[in-house]
Amino acid sequence: MLRNQHRSNYSNLASCLKTRSANKLFEQYHNDRSKILTKLQTDPDHLFDLIYGSRSVISFDDKCLCQLGAYIKPWDYLKGYGYVTETETIIPGQIRRSYRCSQCANIGHLVDLNVNAINQPFRIEVGSYKNRRMIIEPVPTDSMSLQRTYQTVPNQMLWSSSPFLEPDLEKQIKYLGLDSFMSRLLVSWYANHILSKEVVLTNNHNRGNISGVESIKTAFVCNDSGYYLREEPRIGYLGDLLSISGYIQRDQNNKYLHSNVIQGILKQLVVILKVLSKHQFSMGGPDYTNLKFDQESVNYSYDGRSVVSSVSIVLSDLSKAGITVIPDVLKSTTKSSNSTRIYPRSELAETQMRSNPFKTFVRPLKPRGDGKGWYIFNHGETLSDISMALPYFQQSSFDLYMYLLMMMLVPEIYRGVKKDPKLFRCWTDLWLPDEYERLDQQISEYHTNFSDKNPNYIEKLSRMKLLGIISKYHLRGDSLYFFELSLFKLK
Repeated sequence: MLRNQHRSNYSNLASCLKTRSANKLFEQYHNDRSKILTKLQTDPDHLFDLIYGSRSVISFDDKCLCQLGAYIKPWDYLKGYGYVTETETIIPGQIRRSYRCSQCANIGHLVDLNVNAINQPFRIEVGSYKNRRMIIEPVPTDSMSLQRTYQTVPNQMLWSSSPFLEPDLEKQIKYLGLDSFMSRLLVSWYANHILSKEVVLTNNHNRGNISGVESIKTAFVCNDSGYYLREEPRIGYLGDLLSISGYIQRDQNNKYLHSNVIQGILKQLVVILKVLSKHQFSMGGPDYTNLKFDQESVNYSYDGRSVVSSVSIVLSDLSKAGITVIPDVLKSTTKSSNSTRIYPRSELAETQMRSNPFKTFVRPLKPRGDGKGWYIFNHGETLSDISMALPYFQQSSFDLYMYLLMMMLVPEIYRGVKKDPKLFRCWTDLWLPDEYERLDQQISEYHTNFSDKNPNYIEKLSRMKLLGIISKYHLRGDSLYFFELSLFKLK
């Protein structure tokens, strides 16, 4: 329970008056994010004071009766907390107005709370965010324990066996395990911060920045529920993309996604993962829920490579993701050069960290094929381990495999890839030749047994299903680097 634990800096009338306009409200949210990101990079030991302290920049209100207008507490509840007397009569609308928290008041400036606003996309009508599509996403209470683990582990215990990272024996890494509600918030904020610092050249030679990770404006706890206010991509999931006829082509009785669209999607994915890999980013084993699409076109050059696409991608729901925060030593109050890794906490992960930190959970094999390292992922390990660290794989390479496999299990995409021989070669080169034939057969069987009989087959592409397939094959440890070189050679 979260009751009576926190008091946020939104808990006063002045703060609500300051944020009555949409511009002022989003400016306040931006300032809140900046404070937390600065603390995360300069003084992580005191990060909890800013998040969970008495003047938290995250709003916690355990007695709000509005809950974004979606729910009114029973009469006995109101009497028990002294909100009403035995003879008092209250109209539900008055309860929502009189006993609402500051964030309910703030959100009420953006969307009408007299109708169900939760999980319903809406557009900002005024200000600099005009026409931006937003959504209020509820968070299950079991992901909001507000427990955290903070411990220091020598860096060499994590990376000493990795062929892709040079261990620094003098440094240590601090592991910050959070509940998934707070972990998702901090990982998405820091990932966006990293991407925003990467400069690209747009088609008109202006300087721009990379986007591609879900944009959460704020998070708050209202009564016993948590919520994110975030931007919602205009297309949605992969199934929604495939329903748009402009992206689909037909060949006899089969339809497929145009190879130019697929190339644009994959190039964005590679660039995003490459930038985030510098911070040891891991999605924690992505599935179909971790990739969304927007109608905004993309046209930029990064690191001398052109990325052009009629749709943009968004890595979504980072609740199982992990990322390493590199300290800003120049601004740090402690002058510490230790990095801090954020990951979603779990009892299994904590037990492993205490007993045998970061035992490898891939089985290394002797170099085969072209002499590169090939490994098999041990499916039996806990998924939270993937967010903590992934030895033997160049960071984000495992994520690339998971995203690619998820997309290839969709017939319209697999056909589109096969229509382009060079693109198809990029895909097949990620697998050992003597294993690819078996994988191709397994994909074809999945298309026949599932996609042709179940219209909602894409929603069945769960994390566990993908891991069950991928654990049967050898994977390239350098797949992100290798796939990038192959993909950007295509014209």
